[in-house]
Amino acid sequence: MTRTIQPRSIQDAIGELARRLRTVEQTITVGKSNSVGSNPQFDSITIGDTLLNTESSPPNTLVLATGTFFDDVFIDASWNLPADGSAVAYDIDLAKKNADGTYQLDQSFRSGSNSIRISALQGNVTYGVRVTGVNRIGISSASLPAVGWTDIISAIDASVPPVVTDVILSRGATSAVVKFTPLTLAQAPDVANGKGLYEVELHSNSAFTNLLRSKYTNDQITAFTDLTGEQFVYARVRAIDATGNAGPWASSAAGTTVGGVVDSMIVAGLDICKDYCWLLER
Repeated sequence: MTRTIQPRSIQDAIGELARRLRTVEQTITVGKSNSVGSNPQFDSITIGDTLLNTESSPPNTLVLATGTFFDDVFIDASWNLPADGSAVAYDIDLAKKNADGTYQLDQSFRSGSNSIRISALQGNVTYGVRVTGVNRIGISSASLPAVGWTDIISAIDASVPPVVTDVILSRGATSAVVKFTPLTLAQAPDVANGKGLYEVELHSNSAFTNLLRSKYTNDQITAFTDLTGEQFVYARVRAIDATGNAGPWASSAAGTTVGGVVDSMIVAGLDICKDYCWLLER
């Protein structure tokens, strides 16, 4: 048989249900503080006489390092965990330091571990880093450092691309075609797929001290026209990465003027004039 309760109000119904289930009403208390973090107004929750949680202890000993990987500039940050294990995640802020000493927030991250790599940064820039711990109910600790930021100057990409290969020069009376094998993504990710450039030069001597023409290109075939009929020309090519670092030069054998027609027409099985002479008309 089902008994229907006719309460005078919702409060009476809740009270009657609590008595029937033999539950005990509890008081929920939220403690407030001025702690630093994403939720600074609350740092503890108590149900009855039981303390559910408080803000986590802050991390300590922040260590920063910077480096490059091809054209990527990064900062590695690591820190020690709170000894009491109260933090389950960490908020990391990255800021740029201005000339007047102030900071402008650039990026923010959350990490479940005590380290992070921050990539795609500018080189030779002063950055500030700070870290706060986050507990199980999302309350943040005091920051590390406790005041301000920990500074680091980001690295500069100083790595140079490798040498290009298979430079081929074919020459006419007033024209020349230079062909080479471009660098692959595995060889130079900061050059391949249009991220960098190739510099192609023509000289009239093998010491490469008398420049005739030069071009910057992303193409593996470069045509030069309106040459003045020098008997010999010499070509060289080098790669330049996305940050401007130039690789070593790779040079070819001399091309010779032969009656206004491109000589060395068959080079390593490649019919240069058949496939590429149209470039000379550009």
